Amino acid sequence: MIESLGIKVEGLRHLEVLIKNTMLVLIGADYVNVPLPQAYVLHKLIINKYRGEKKTKDLISVDELLPFIRQLESSYQILKEIYTNGLTKKERRLVDDVCRENAIELFG
Repeated sequence: MIESLGIKVEGLRHLEVLIKNTMLVLIGADYVNVPLPQAYVLHKLIINKYRGEKKTKDLISVDELLPFIRQLESSYQILKEIYTNGLTKKERRLVDDVCRENAIELFG
């Protein structure tokens, strides 16, 4: 808690996958850097065990995005590439555990 500002501070984990895998999107007259959907999915799986009440909502997001990622082979290859070369062993293990526990077939 930062009393002088009246805010509660919370550490954010595993953001590297989001920061390293972005795309530029035109919104109105401005360009905005946003995470690739593949990175977003992996990030949600990595942080799932830390999410408390938000676990279910995050898994629904993953479940809804995966079919779109799989539709296009190049998009699916990006998911595989980020998983294989963009995550640490610990992060891959977290993804694998959440997928196993929730019957999610990431690479089925």
